[in-house]
Amino acid sequence: MNRIYIKIIMFILICFNFSLYAVEKEKTYTSIETLIKNHSVSAKIIGLGGHSEECTEFQIQSLKKDTLYILIEPGRRLVSDDSTFQDILIIKKYEITLPPLASIILNGYGFCCQSSNSSPKKNALFKIGFMAPKTWVELAEYVNENNFPSSAIQNAVWVMSNNHPISSVHHENPEIVLPLKQKLAKLKKEELPWYSLTFVSDTSRLFTGEAEELFGKITYRVKNQSIISINIRNSEGKVVSTLVENVARGPGEYFVNIKIPVKNWTKGKYSVYIIEDYSNINTKKDFNL
Repeated sequence: MNRIYIKIIMFILICFNFSLYAVEKEKTYTSIETLIKNHSVSAKIIGLGGHSEECTEFQIQSLKKDTLYILIEPGRRLVSDDSTFQDILIIKKYEITLPPLASIILNGYGFCCQSSNSSPKKNALFKIGFMAPKTWVELAEYVNENNFPSSAIQNAVWVMSNNHPISSVHHENPEIVLPLKQKLAKLKKEELPWYSLTFVSDTSRLFTGEAEELFGKITYRVKNQSIISINIRNSEGKVVSTLVENVARGPGEYFVNIKIPVKNWTKGKYSVYIIEDYSNINTKKDFNL
């Protein structure tokens, strides 16, 4: 009798677990934009004061007597009611289960996507907006699945939205942001820059576009005993900075870490030259300001 009883209990538990799994499988999350348009939910989106990370608040109210499964997608562009404020590109994915006629308040994780506009003020209003271009969405989905510093994410968003250079994605540890820069290079169909730039800060603007410092690492190989000089030249070939001058190097592989202020340099193309024996070009690396 005990064995029969145990088998019955086990059968019930298996059926119960299977039914829960089936319910989970039946969940279909619908875009919040669609649910707003078909009057299933109402939503108010307000700024929390700021232009990055959890800078918006979603106040969502169900208008239906059924449970709703709501999707806020990475790559959704929230449109500011005030055209002087930046729109916000949502980066993190949210799947929300909302009981009948219930409401929920949650913070949206996103970044500004109009670098020439002002940072949204507290209580600024946003519309639900629309899905951004495909490449923006792909970037947002990639960031959603990975962990990068917020400053790097913001600059990556501006690379897509405002055509900022990929070199603007900087971190003191380059390896941390290298995958993000590689993703941007693929999306933009551009060559991955060997360097990164920081920019002058200005309290009146989120992004000045004025380069302040250049960072990078260049590897080079010396075949024979040589005298090495390293300098930076502008597009006219004029030396604007000397990094290494007349240093003896034996055969082997070397690298130079570059960290140099470039504030007030004329915008344009520059080149780092590694010169052997006073006149032979060993390596040349270009960069743009």
